[in-house]
Amino acid sequence: MINDNDLDYELIAATFTPFKQNLELNTSIINGLVEKLIKDGVKGFFVAGTTGEGLSLTVEERMKLAEKFMESVDDKAKVIIHVGALSLEDSKKLAKHARDIRAHGISLLLPFYYKNVEIEQYIEFLNQVAKVAEGLPMYLYHIPSLTGISLDLDQFLDRAINGIATFAGVKYSSPNLMELMLMKQKYDWLKFYFGVDEMMMYALPIRVDGFIGSTYNFAPRLYMQIIEAFREGNIDKATELQRLSLKTVQVLSRFGGLPALKAVMKLIGFDLGPCRPPLKSFDYARLPELERSLKEIGVLDLLG
Repeated sequence: MINDNDLDYELIAATFTPFKQNLELNTSIINGLVEKLIKDGVKGFFVAGTTGEGLSLTVEERMKLAEKFMESVDDKAKVIIHVGALSLEDSKKLAKHARDIRAHGISLLLPFYYKNVEIEQYIEFLNQVAKVAEGLPMYLYHIPSLTGISLDLDQFLDRAINGIATFAGVKYSSPNLMELMLMKQKYDWLKFYFGVDEMMMYALPIRVDGFIGSTYNFAPRLYMQIIEAFREGNIDKATELQRLSLKTVQVLSRFGGLPALKAVMKLIGFDLGPCRPPLKSFDYARLPELERSLKEIGVLDLLG
C-alpha cells in the first residue's frame, strides 16, 4: 500500500453541453446530471471546454450554460469555467461573468489562430483576462493536439507565475508525460490536472492534483477503482483497469469520438441531444451496436 496522505485526487468531469434537436441549449437536464455525478463521487465540473463544444457556442450561450452549472452545483463541488476565445474581449466578458456567478476558477485555451505569437504576448492576453476576473484562479488549458501551438511550457509557466497574479496551474491534456513530470517537479506549488483519461494511471506517480476528462461523465467508478488500486499498491489491477479505459476510448473513437461519447450518456439515462456543426451527430440507429461493443469489452457494467 502507498502511504501518502496527499493522494486525494480530484476527479473533475469535462461536461457535455446538452442540446435540443434544433441545436438550441437544453439546460433543463443539467440539474439531474450534476446531482448524479456528485453522488457518484465527482468533485468538480469543467464547463464549456472541448467536450462541451465551448467554441461552437456563442458568448451568451456560454454564460447561460455556466450559470446553470453553478446553480445546479450549489457549492457541492468545484466549477471551473473555460473562457478561452480568439477574441480578447470575448474572453474578458466570459471571465467577468465567471467572477460574477462565483465560479471556482477559469481556464483558457491560448488564442490559436496566429502562430507567430511570442510567449510575452500570450501572457499579456491572459493577464488582461485575469484582471477582470478579479481573484479567480486561472488555469492554462494546454491541449496542443487541437490548438496546434508549439509552446515551450517551461518558459510559459516561468513567465506566467511572475506576470499573472492569479495563475494557478494547468489543465494538461497532452500525452507527453516526461514534460508533465518535469513541470510538476519544478512548479510543484501549481495545480496540474491531467486530461488524457486513457492514461490516468501513468500520471498518478507524478502526483498530479487531479484529472479532468470526458469519460468521467459516465464511468467515474472505473477511474476511482484505478486510483484506489494505485493507492493500495496493486499495480496489476490498476493496469488491467487502465487497459479497460483504453479499450473504451478506442471503441468510442471507432464510433465517431465526441458524438459517440455523448451518445453513451443516453445509455445511462441522459439524452443530451446532437452535436453542433462542424461535428457530425451520432446516428442513434447505431446505439445498440455501440452498447454491444461496450459490453463485449466488459465495461458496460461500470457505466452510469
